[in-house]
Amino acid sequence: MKLIEDDALSSAILETVGLPLLALDVDLRVETANDAFLRLFGVRREDTIGRLVYDLGNRQWDIPELRRLLGDILPEKCTVTDYRVEHEFERIGRRIMRVSARRIERPDDPDMILLAICDDTERESLRAELIGRIEMSDKLIDSVREGLLILDPDLRVHSASASFYDTFRVEPAETEGRLLYDLGNGQWDIPELRQLLEDVLPRQRS
Repeated sequence: MKLIEDDALSSAILETVGLPLLALDVDLRVETANDAFLRLFGVRREDTIGRLVYDLGNRQWDIPELRRLLGDILPEKCTVTDYRVEHEFERIGRRIMRVSARRIERPDDPDMILLAICDDTERESLRAELIGRIEMSDKLIDSVREGLLILDPDLRVHSASASFYDTFRVEPAETEGRLLYDLGNGQWDIPELRQLLEDVLPRQRS
């Protein structure tokens, strides 16, 4: 009776967790797949349970990184966290995943392997886009002939144009991240500049 209750509790936990989860037996066959996994990868439960993990989705899960995780790394460790797996799936396209795996001992049954999958595809895409925009901004800044400073909201220097460094004969290391008024040993602590940035600019956009 208690075993049945434990199985029911385990199944309920798997379904409650929002992350896609797979529970594998010692032969790496799927014992359980939660709804989040089935939805993300567009597969049916009946095509998943009991199958070797590498055979899922017409062998789309036969991924070298996953084989290394399950075949080489996990046998040496009980837990592996945020192992990066990148793969092109037939139905859902390219996915960048962080896979965490844990080997779980069971008193009356062979060990089980629990896989938790975090889909990082969108986050990685946004990160790459952000890096691209930053690089483009840096190029635009350096192309400006006038001395140009970009400040954070707290008036610390985020970046400066090459013309600024050349004109005022300073280096990025002694400029970026510093409060504007502290530049050049306080030489930029100018009353008119303070009035511009603290009084005029908050009331006028330009």
